[in-house]
Amino acid sequence: MIDTDKYEGLTIDDWYKMNHHDWKDVVNEYNDLLAEVKKLRKGMKMMLDDMRFSKPEEDIEYWLDTWKHWLKEMIE
Repeated sequence: MIDTDKYEGLTIDDWYKMNHHDWKDVVNEYNDLLAEVKKLRKGMKMMLDDMRFSKPEEDIEYWLDTWKHWLKEMIE
């Protein structure tokens, strides 16, 4: 899990004052965050595709429960 709280509230001056080592950390965390976003998008696309091709008589509650469970698994 990426700790984004440490960047909250930083001003432009704060970002400017970061030294080279800090920037490496920021870039690494950015890459991790981007990978997580891609993973979530791919999973959501798969779920939407599954819903699109499901039988119309399937219960919407089933899909909502499935989404809740899936999102919880993806985030943790």
